[in-house]
Amino acid sequence: MKPLFTNYFLYQYSQGRRRSSSTDGFSLTEVIAVIMLLVVLFAIIGPGFVTFINSRRANAVRDEVLQGLRSAQEKAIRDRTPSTMQIVISPNGIPTVQVDQGDLGNSGSNGLQPGMVGITSNPPGVNQVQFMPDGTVNPNINLPLTFIVSSPADGEAKRCVAIDSILGAINTYGTGERDCI
Repeated sequence: MKPLFTNYFLYQYSQGRRRSSSTDGFSLTEVIAVIMLLVVLFAIIGPGFVTFINSRRANAVRDEVLQGLRSAQEKAIRDRTPSTMQIVISPNGIPTVQVDQGDLGNSGSNGLQPGMVGITSNPPGVNQVQFMPDGTVNPNINLPLTFIVSSPADGEAKRCVAIDSILGAINTYGTGERDCI
């Protein structure tokens, strides 16, 4: 004979089972409520996420410009010959950084689409910097020289790389700091 305790739980388990019916699932009201909550959530999170992506993109290209400047300066000292860092804007508006006519091959500008990032300089119109064999900046360049990276190209997320002295001191700045306006 089976114990009474086991029979009781088997009976409860069998009574708890329901057969599936055509009324199982979510009602239209529940589905609409969930969709509305998701829409509100994305409306709150979306702009902040776009700002975050733009600032990361600006940081990546700023880092590429910084690496290009440092590479050109180190190359000039190492090879004891002048070395030039140049920012080249392709016909579709995508900037690349080159040291002595060679692309750095960084990931900062890989995957960019036209209009995602813009680079300007202060003073305007400067797109290259030449370092002398001792690592100093070519004396013909007006200093301080600031490269301003913005994402999107005319956007609010700005990051800057500045050459502050003829000795080649290179610094980075964020939006609102110093010349990064």
